[in-house]
Amino acid sequence: MRWAACAAAVAVAGCAGGFTRPEPNALAIGKTTQAEALERFGPPTSREAIVRHDRPITVLSYVYTTEAERHHGDQGVIASRSLLLFFHEDRLVAHEFRSSVEADHTDFDVRRARTLVKGKSTRDDVARVLGRPSGYLSFPVIAAPLGEAMVYTYVQQRRVPFGAPIPLSKSLVITFDAGGTVNGTYYEANGTP
Repeated sequence: MRWAACAAAVAVAGCAGGFTRPEPNALAIGKTTQAEALERFGPPTSREAIVRHDRPITVLSYVYTTEAERHHGDQGVIASRSLLLFFHEDRLVAHEFRSSVEADHTDFDVRRARTLVKGKSTRDDVARVLGRPSGYLSFPVIAAPLGEAMVYTYVQQRRVPFGAPIPLSKSLVITFDAGGTVNGTYYEANGTP
């Protein structure tokens, strides 16, 4: 899933005005429009056109780095938030929020996902085991036209003396069939913990 690597690069690219994690029902897959997102979040840090599964997608990226809020994790972690909004034919098809701010960090324990059972576990089971997801993905961001996915993702950068920050990113994508049952998982981690 190359979108995760692309999205991680966006998370370190810039700084927009402060924002907080959207409420669970604030972004509706298949309903929220670009105009509504722009009205709510303002101008994005960046806008990118990509193609997934032969469909054009517009990605609005919001990035915020702060010294005013406490970081999550080890000493030296840079406190930041990012929000990625993916639109196809002007409708939201995916969204992903990431934070290394203590108040709303999106760090997760991938080991807990081992209790999930393909073909049996449901969306509610996933949320109970892993907590609130970082976001949701649907076609054409993911391949399954009738399914959707929950994504858990965490990105951080740690300062080091006299050097470039050390990045760490991890992402767990859990896909569901049309009935809401887990039908696949994908985990990717990059960087130094």
